[in-house]
Amino acid sequence: MIDNTNPDELKSEVQAKIVELITKKLETGQMSPDRAKEIAKMILDKLSGSYTFEELIQILPKLDDHFEELGQVIVPVMVDYEKKFREEINSKIDNHLQQKNFDEVLRLAKDAIAKESQLT
Repeated sequence: MIDNTNPDELKSEVQAKIVELITKKLETGQMSPDRAKEIAKMILDKLSGSYTFEELIQILPKLDDHFEELGQVIVPVMVDYEKKFREEINSKIDNHLQQKNFDEVLRLAKDAIAKESQLT
């Protein structure tokens, strides 16, 4: 589903934005060097290795659980993903409604609800 984005590119983009955020906060004194090291260590732990797009989408929302400042990076990525996800599901549901395939509409809706609940 919605894996048009290369997972390695998305991971690199998120990592670059986190580095930018940490650098900016260090320069302005809004973050201590120790806090920056903790965040960097966690990012290296969580985002090392190769992931599928779906695996990455499961990992990203958890990155700001202990480091709330990462929400500035993570939230926009997840909002964009969720918007695309909803658009894709709505399109599929519309197509199945036009075909009067109500069982498939119900299945898609249930699957979408289950998937969205996993993202939070």
